Amino acid sequence: MNNAIVNCSNRAVLMVKLSVPPEGDVSGAFLTPCLREAVSFVGLDQFLLLANRLFDQQNFPQRGLAKRSFFKQSKGGEEAFPLRETPLPQDQLLQAFSRMAGQLALTVHVYYRQNASWQGGIRWMGTDREQHFRSALELIELMGEAVGLCRSKARRALEACAR
Repeated sequence: MNNAIVNCSNRAVLMVKLSVPPEGDVSGAFLTPCLREAVSFVGLDQFLLLANRLFDQQNFPQRGLAKRSFFKQSKGGEEAFPLRETPLPQDQLLQAFSRMAGQLALTVHVYYRQNASWQGGIRWMGTDREQHFRSALELIELMGEAVGLCRSKARRALEACAR
């Protein structure tokens, strides 16, 4: 099977679960209808790099610009993500997502990869909060804002228990 031509709808939707420690880097995992298993990461920078690699593998959303590197790129140098031939049905995807660890659940829709960045929307699951982003940096800022709010709620809960 050629992983670059997988017939899978919603390939650019990432369901993200974040574990938010009181301090330090967040960790988590993301899932799409096309992935056979969740992809784990530590830090939001690694999240961006892994998701971008998945988009390159699927060739969707297509890059607006060629990838640059300090070194000559060899074909097939990075390990491919295991993809499904048909997308996971929504109910099964939601079950798999609910079993993933993490306190913060987000859905990231990447519509385009233009100007060497991402454009799309992010939704904080379980709330009515949704926001569009014009770059990967803006996405990271929005995710960081959600992490900060999650941390401040956890601190307030700990302080209330200590009283």
